[in-house]
Amino acid sequence: MTLPRLVSENRNESDGDDGLLYHQPPAIRQMGLRCTVALALLMVLASADLYVLWSQSRPLKSDALVVNVSGRQRLRMSRIGVLILRMLGAQDARERLQLHNELRGAIERFADTHNQLMRGNERLDLPAPPANVRKVLEQQPYEFDRRA
Repeated sequence: MTLPRLVSENRNESDGDDGLLYHQPPAIRQMGLRCTVALALLMVLASADLYVLWSQSRPLKSDALVVNVSGRQRLRMSRIGVLILRMLGAQDARERLQLHNELRGAIERFADTHNQLMRGNERLDLPAPPANVRKVLEQQPYEFDRRA
């Protein structure tokens, strides 16, 4: 096995260089080139992997948003039920009027959010349901869209 030679054959001592120059055998240069190519390939593969993960996570974000908005709808429906019960049990006309106004606002928010869930909302990145799901929601015996 031969070690790299330290030579200063073609260099003058006056260039400010200390005269140490590594001459590498072709096998070592070829190995360095292979390592560089392998690292570049790994970088390309890692970038492609990140892109695939990013593109797969986008639909998950919109699905999570639909689930969150639907959960808020469930809570709104509970709130509407509580307001109806409180309004029925209210003794004072002023209290009934206040509860009636709260109930109207809650129903309007519920209807607005229902429309956003059924038709989508680009501003919120809320997608409309796929055509097959929409068809099920609009046909008998469910007709959820007409009931809401």
